Amino acid sequence: MTAFLEAFPIFLRAPVDEGGLGLDSTDVGLIQAVAGATGILIVSIGVLPIMAKRFTIPGNYWRNLTFSAMCYLVPPALAVFSSTTPWLGLGAAIGGVALVNQMSYGTINIMIKNVASPELLGAAVGLGSSIGTAGMAVGPIWGGSLFAFSSDPGAGLGMLGNGRLFFATLSLLAVLNSRLASRLPPWPRDGQDWRYEFFRCRRTSLQRLPAPCGAVA
Repeated sequence: MTAFLEAFPIFLRAPVDEGGLGLDSTDVGLIQAVAGATGILIVSIGVLPIMAKRFTIPGNYWRNLTFSAMCYLVPPALAVFSSTTPWLGLGAAIGGVALVNQMSYGTINIMIKNVASPELLGAAVGLGSSIGTAGMAVGPIWGGSLFAFSSDPGAGLGMLGNGRLFFATLSLLAVLNSRLASRLPPWPRDGQDWRYEFFRCRRTSLQRLPAPCGAVA
């Protein structure tokens, strides 16, 4: 996600003949500010608890990843098919990514808290935060480099040129992560332990017995 947020302003500023949208700095700043504020506001008014109740925490997480995969493909599609500045589409794309960004961190922390044993909870949360911080540091470097490479006319990427390889790669990674997250065990009922549910599901799966834990959310 940080890779997208790093390259997205550059894509907006890039000339139209280079695959970008040719917007000025004021328009780029306005799009980012409104979309970011909207994402934070939506999360703040309680969207995460509502979605978690409807889809469970793991179900909410992989659905967020699937949604972000679609958002990553919106900007290059708009650059190809829209003859005017597609304000609504751009706002929806970056707003969707900002919303997913806010909710994903919350769901990951909740899952870590529920899967770690009490004596290792602090270490698990700290390790998760450290990995997340490292990703936020590496993401812009990796994403910016890939975007620059795929925007180079001399790279010979054909239809994946003009930065499209970057957006396609982000979308593919989000789909793969979503698939992995969808295989997480279902969230336990009140009063039960997710660790117990997880290992019970694994045992029944290995024994090829009817799983009492139900289908994956």
